[in-house]
Amino acid sequence: MSHFYWFFFALIVVVARVVQLCALYLCNAPTGGPFVADWNRFLWHTMFADIGIIMASAFCLQAVSLAVRGRGLRIVKIVSVVLAGVYLFACGTDDEIMRWMNQRLSFSFIGTYMGAVSGICPFFS
Repeated sequence: MSHFYWFFFALIVVVARVVQLCALYLCNAPTGGPFVADWNRFLWHTMFADIGIIMASAFCLQAVSLAVRGRGLRIVKIVSVVLAGVYLFACGTDDEIMRWMNQRLSFSFIGTYMGAVSGICPFFS
């Protein structure tokens, strides 16, 4: 089973991301209609791009794991799970912001709306 760790790691992350993409493109937008008029044009391109990013990351992490042994291998696996969680959270957040506000998650978006919060909470001012 340990020989296939990176394969199953990538497979689990890909399945989670495909579920997120299907939720974005196949579910209705908050306005009641579809998010895009023709989901078939967008879903496959986005899916293949994300699969490529995930597989390249798993390949690089496998290469690193071949170079380390013992406790270092366990640390690489823990870091990989944390990075996958951060990646899926960031992608899911971007999908929902795009679905609800028709904008991408970017530094300018964060800067704009972080300033809107500064008057509400004294910790952000």
